[in-house]
Amino acid sequence: MEQLAVDVSESEGPTPRVNFTMVGNPLKDSELIIFGGEKFDGTTTLFYADLYNFSLDKEAWTKYRSRNQPPPRSSHAATVHKSFMYIFGGEFSSPRQTQFYHYRDLWRLDTSDFTWTKLDVRGGPSARSGHRMCVCKDKLYVFGGFFDTITDMKYLNDLYMIDLKLDELKWVKIEVTGNCPSPRSGYCWVSTGEAIILYGGYCKEKLKGAKPMSHKEKKRLAGVAGANQPMIDDAATSRGIVHSEIWKFDPESKRWEKLKRSGYGPSNRSGFGMVLYKNQLVTFGGVEDEETEESLRSTFYNDLFAYNIARKKWYPMTLRKKKQVKRRRRRAKHTNPEAEPDPQDEVMEDVTEDAEEDEDEGEDEDEETFEDESKPVGRFGSAIALVKNSKLVVYGGLYEKAEQEVTLDDMWTVDLGKLDEYQLVKALSQKHMEWNASDSGEESGSDGMAESGDSASDVAEEEDDGADESEDDEEAEERKEQRKNRRSKLEKKLVTEDDAWTPRVGETLKVFFERTKLHWMQEVYEATETTGKENRRVAFQWARQRYDEIKPTLRELEELEEFFRQEQEAEERHAKKEADIRRQKNRR
Repeated sequence: MEQLAVDVSESEGPTPRVNFTMVGNPLKDSELIIFGGEKFDGTTTLFYADLYNFSLDKEAWTKYRSRNQPPPRSSHAATVHKSFMYIFGGEFSSPRQTQFYHYRDLWRLDTSDFTWTKLDVRGGPSARSGHRMCVCKDKLYVFGGFFDTITDMKYLNDLYMIDLKLDELKWVKIEVTGNCPSPRSGYCWVSTGEAIILYGGYCKEKLKGAKPMSHKEKKRLAGVAGANQPMIDDAATSRGIVHSEIWKFDPESKRWEKLKRSGYGPSNRSGFGMVLYKNQLVTFGGVEDEETEESLRSTFYNDLFAYNIARKKWYPMTLRKKKQVKRRRRRAKHTNPEAEPDPQDEVMEDVTEDAEEDEDEGEDEDEETFEDESKPVGRFGSAIALVKNSKLVVYGGLYEKAEQEVTLDDMWTVDLGKLDEYQLVKALSQKHMEWNASDSGEESGSDGMAESGDSASDVAEEEDDGADESEDDEEAEERKEQRKNRRSKLEKKLVTEDDAWTPRVGETLKVFFERTKLHWMQEVYEATETTGKENRRVAFQWARQRYDEIKPTLRELEELEEFFRQEQEAEERHAKKEADIRRQKNRR
């Protein structure tokens, strides 16, 4: 095929987007290549076909245009091999979603001159999006994905391969033996060089009598699985399933192995990113959805976790917290100035002070605190990549604020070897806040809560705002029953957690760590083999992350308990008043 001229220009970088691909430039270790993606602004969806190269060293964007390039798409898959980047599949729709299309084309980008070639390889995977692609031992693999037929949604778990060493490329369907991952899309996988590791994923399961999908559920499906929400049948009876297994595929034996998992890992979530770092799977971000009868509660994450492949164990990758600089000095802890302090006492003293500072944060306005806590906002659908051996790059993605989708275009880096702090490389542009109200009014009202901080009292206030002052007893009883069900669900969630991992209702961070510190220190040692002072510091960081993760649930439980306590007191006062009235009548 004749190569057409490539137009090269300097750029400010991509506009806000989600469901795009970002890979390391195979010829330059400090550069990244971004292609495609989409953005929904409340009324229309835009799909992109632009190609960017970003140099971390120069902090400069370069945009490449060519008449011979893939058409606009999102939720496609990309990988690199030698000097080439390959992309396969994806999806596209018209701005108003009246037309929808899945791709099954394979393209190759020569990163030496940024020219595209469409590869005519017959057969192969069907049209799809939400799949993933990687290269292992000079072979390109495509697995799973999602296909929307307008009337039906189909998830896939087929596996295809191309031997890139051959002069004539051809697709080969891999017939695996034994167990394998169930149909899914939106998972992550990486090549270790000898095998392929798959983690997570999402699918829909049909159920009889299920309620129609809510607006936010459709949006989640669009973000994770690659489906375009207006094309989904609202009457479909299905529920979302988030997978959390880890599978390993051996290209030689063509067998899948389900790996064991232990330790403290990510909550059940989708839309996260994953890279391979020193024989560890490192994940960032994602969203956890909790479906209730009337809403979809969403928690967006910006945390890092690592899975040690050899030990089959999860652990959190917490950043080393900067010590706060305060004008007021602390009093000396040792009454005898000549006594040598015990190093272990010093560490536990520092840990205790950290816990107290966390609990008192923001309460003492007389102290000036100088601490840069800048880091990426919680998000899903972002892209992450590893450059310069240890530098993790996070770009773009999306989070929801009430009924608005906030599509991002910021870029951050963090050194996984140091885990000291995030560096902001590209700040958010003004375009990330662009949003148009829906013409149909679909966006109005509240069919879900996007902020993880929505508590029981917030829910009660929202319910009370629209309630009639003359609410009858039947309605009041129904609302009470809903709160009871919510309390039962939260209590069940905590009971299923190991007590050593989970703070109790009313427990402060300091008390929680004092109760569980031996557990956390053992976990740190097994995951990282660190001992002594560093072991205890990291143990506290892990405990603090776990405490912050569970705290919203505990807070909501406490508020529900307070609601029922006040209601019980009100009922007792009412009963006493009724009894007094009866006694007064009896006295006459």
